[in-house]
Amino acid sequence: MPPLPPGVCEDILDDSPHPAFSPAFITHRKEANHAVDRACQAVGIGSATGDYYREVLSVRDSSALTLAYFEDSGNLRLKKTLSTGQASIDTSNGGFILKDGATVVAYVDTSAGNGGAMKINGSLTTSTTPQTSAGNILEVRDGNGSLVAIVEKDGDMTLKGTKSENYDLLN
Repeated sequence: MPPLPPGVCEDILDDSPHPAFSPAFITHRKEANHAVDRACQAVGIGSATGDYYREVLSVRDSSALTLAYFEDSGNLRLKKTLSTGQASIDTSNGGFILKDGATVVAYVDTSAGNGGAMKINGSLTTSTTPQTSAGNILEVRDGNGSLVAIVEKDGDMTLKGTKSENYDLLN
């Protein structure tokens, strides 16, 4: 039997919508809820490359299709592209919005046409261990509590891993 595509085991877990971010669905999975994922790993179900990952934070559209997600390794997967250095970010399409006061510093579009496109005010740094700071407005941690991704108040984003754009998210 061929291996299942990445994310199949993770999708079995609880994907309850988070009402505060409607129409986007946000899924936050904690280590305690990964019994199914560990069982899949034990029998060799995972990606074709043998890499196993866990979605730590997912952004989904109103049809529950995944548009973007952070992995526990610090990788960011986007259905569309990432635009950096955005002085003003239009959020009229709806989506996942991170603000510092009234200023939008990061946004993932969840609309039908542009779903999965991400914009940030600042710059992107990859393959660097993020640091805890009072300036962080989003911290993504792995199952061990280690920081793997951050978005700061100025819109800068740091990933422990890499960014993949136009990524086939295998919904």
